[in-house]
Amino acid sequence: MNKTQLATARPKFKKKWSEMNEKEKKVCMLYFKEEAYKDRDWVIRIMAYQVLGWKKEALKDECWCIRREAYRHFGWTEKALKDKHWTIRLEAYENLGWTEEALKDESWEVRLAAYMALGFTKEDLKNKDPNVRNYAKRFFDLLAK
Repeated sequence: MNKTQLATARPKFKKKWSEMNEKEKKVCMLYFKEEAYKDRDWVIRIMAYQVLGWKKEALKDECWCIRREAYRHFGWTEKALKDKHWTIRLEAYENLGWTEEALKDESWEVRLAAYMALGFTKEDLKNKDPNVRNYAKRFFDLLAK
């Protein structure tokens, strides 16, 4: 059998997908595509998308790593700016452009990156977020008088 024939003909296996360990699943996911996409282990699911092809349902996966990779594959959208995980929102703003809305994000990491991208003002020296205040102070301390 050649590679094309192997990929289309499903051989008989000694174990069911649910009985296989991680390594066994990795080497035979080609023959258990739907099971691989829906596996409870995120490592198997992300590998399935990478090896078998990305599907839009990956944008809704419970694992933020898979959602992030799906956005990277399909393209960043406004929906990514509302994702529950800060890393995805951060990367979405980096790709779609920083807005005033990012300054109000629930994550200090996103807020701080937004201030650095959009610039500091004297008002930021009184910001309620100590990270923003400290970075604003550093910025203004560097300015020539």
